[in-house]
Parts: sequence; C-alpha cells; structure tokens
Amino acid sequence: MPRSPDSVNVLQTVKGLTALDIHPQANLFACGSMNQFIAVYNSNGDVISNIKYYDGFMGQRIGAISCLAFHPYWPHLAVGSNDYYMSIYSAEKRPERR
Repeated sequence: MPRSPDSVNVLQTVKGLTALDIHPQANLFACGSMNQFIAVYNSNGDVISNIKYYDGFMGQRIGAISCLAFHPYWPHLAVGSNDYYMSIYSAEKRPERR
C-alpha cells in the first residue's frame, strides 16, 4: 500500500501537549500537558480517564508533565513531571485491605 500524505484521523487532545504515549496492546493512548493534566483516550479518540492536579496535605501532587510511558503488557502508566516526581497509575482495582 503506498503512503498517503493525508491524515487517517485527526483528534483534539489536551491543550499544551508535552507528552504522548501509545499502549502497544490495549488500543489506548495518553496525553500529558503543561497544565498538570493527563487524559487517556481509546482508539476512537474518546476520553476514558482524566488525571488532574490537586493539592494534598503534602503539597502539589502532579507538576507539568514531562514524560509518559505505558507498561508494554499491563494497564499501567508511568508519569514523570518537571518537579522531579514520578507517579504510576493503574487501571486495575486494588484489593481491599482488611
């Protein structure tokens, strides 16, 4: 099949995009922004999850997003930020502690 100069699909993602990663198995992609915001999309471009900045008792939890990486097999997303923090998010539910 010859290459085409036309786009197959065009999606509007987060404003101020700074990082993007595509999951190799799950038909997902994630976008991070300067505005301390991460959005996870399905292959149709529908937002399926948002991760936002918030203040906690220990201060800022997410800085401007500098990098994103999905685990190659599991539904885990590693996020690096400009404030030297790394966070890992998972789509799996944690077992309840007793």
